[in-house]
Amino acid sequence: MDELEEGKHFIEGVTDSHSSTNQKKTMWTKRGVIRLGFFIKTPMAKEFRDWAEEQNTINNAEVNSVNARDLWENLEVKTKFSDWIVRRLEDSMFVEGQDYILLTIEKNSVGQPAKEYIVTLEMAKHLAMMEKTGKGFEVRQYFIDAEKELHLLYIKYSICYCCVINQWII
Repeated sequence: MDELEEGKHFIEGVTDSHSSTNQKKTMWTKRGVIRLGFFIKTPMAKEFRDWAEEQNTINNAEVNSVNARDLWENLEVKTKFSDWIVRRLEDSMFVEGQDYILLTIEKNSVGQPAKEYIVTLEMAKHLAMMEKTGKGFEVRQYFIDAEKELHLLYIKYSICYCCVINQWII
């Protein structure tokens, strides 16, 4: 199909480190998913739908997930991705197969196998809050502000609930 470009819409030769077969797979990008949606009646679209049903699962549970490389880029980390992710995995208690899965892409731009880490949303939050960049600070501040707002809502609705229980009128 000439409308789907390798590297832009999909990446060939990805292996999942948890797969017992070590079978090469195709990894679809967000652009590829969108583009593929226009070809609903093609065998490739059917293959994609079958594949998509199996994705976003870690340890047989459906999870929201992100690519750690995208997170690293958005956090504006200065160190090389491969060094950063290895250091973060060593500094934390994340468990492969529970908090993240490791995918190996057959070849990157320099001809070596590349590793992609798909992390749960919870792990992504931890990584973002650990980061000592301006973006990391913004993430921490967001969660602090959200916790304050939640606390204020709790107080407000607790008072209202007490009023209703005791039949008070405010």
